[in-house]
Formats: sequence, structure tokens, C-alpha cells
Amino acid sequence: MNETINKQTPAIEPLKPLRVGIICNDTNREDLLHYRQELVNLNKEFGKNIKLILFGYNGINDGGNYLTDVDFEFVKPTTIVNYFKQLKSLELDVIFIPLIRNIYNVTSENYNKYLEAGVFKIPIITINIYPYNTLIVDKSNGFLYKEEKDLVPYLSHLYTQPSLVTIAGAEAHKIVTEEYNYSVENIKIISDLFVLKN
Repeated sequence: MNETINKQTPAIEPLKPLRVGIICNDTNREDLLHYRQELVNLNKEFGKNIKLILFGYNGINDGGNYLTDVDFEFVKPTTIVNYFKQLKSLELDVIFIPLIRNIYNVTSENYNKYLEAGVFKIPIITINIYPYNTLIVDKSNGFLYKEEKDLVPYLSHLYTQPSLVTIAGAEAHKIVTEEYNYSVENIKIISDLFVLKN
């Protein structure tokens, strides 16, 4: 007797959109606008699957809107007191730091965004230059790409590999809490102030 076994293929859950935060202000406008075409390409290729969230600056300066063709959610700048609460509430998967290879950027030692993001288990993606390439081990505690043209393919990879993003965020958090001034005690204070969960 032949029996037909009905095998149901399990439903494949669609990937959730990758939420890419860009924390910027008017002083790093040139860096942001340098990546305008990459951001336009990202929108065209992925639509709502990769969402851009600009926190602090929306590309407008002296009445000119320099990000006209880029689709993004804008979050207004906030006070220092509310900064961490706002950053947490954005539920970002990754933070993109747009940087140009110039003397100022490659001699800067400002890596506060890495530390701030690490508190929330959010990995950083940026170009492979100093100081971030001394802090980030690619695909371990963050993400480094070689050239601007590599940004879109890299974000595409992260969209399809959400577990890689989660693992890198957890590793960044571990490094920030164990190796920097963000001690367990400091993290507890920030947690109490800004209602950190996870």
C-alpha cells in the first residue's frame, strides 16, 4: 500500500528591516554628503528593507537640502540629558559612521560613538581608517569596509545575516564594559537613568 506523506514546508519568516542609524551634525556634514550617492543606491536597491535613521542632522544647510533624493527618517537633535534615552529608543541594528579619508579624520581620536553604541549592543560600520580600525575587528565587534563603494554590498550582507549583527553588538558591548571607562558600575548608572534592557 502506497501512502503519500504530506510534508508541509515551514513558512519562511521574512527578514526584518535593518535599521541603520547615522548620528551626525552640521560639523560632519561633508562626511555625510560624501556618501549621498551610496545612500541613494541603498534606497533604490533595498527600499524599506534597509531603513536609514538620521539622528541630529537632516542634510539641510543655509536653506539647501543636500539629501533630497535620500529616503530617511529624521530624528531631531536632543539634549545631552536625553541623548542616551533617544539613542536606545531608536532600536538601531547598526550605526554607520560616514567618514572621508582626510587628514582630520585619520588623525582624530574621537571614538565616542563606538563607546556609546557599544553600551546598547549596537555595532558600528565605517571605513577602515584610524581610529576605528584600532578598535574594531571586522565581523567581530563591528564592521569595516575598504572603499565607499563597498558600503551598499556590506549593508546588504548584514541585512541577510542578522545574527552577525547581534553577535558583533554583543562583542562590542563586552569590550566597552570591560576595557573602557564604561565599567559595570557606570553601565548600571546609565541603565538606571535610561532604562536599558537586554
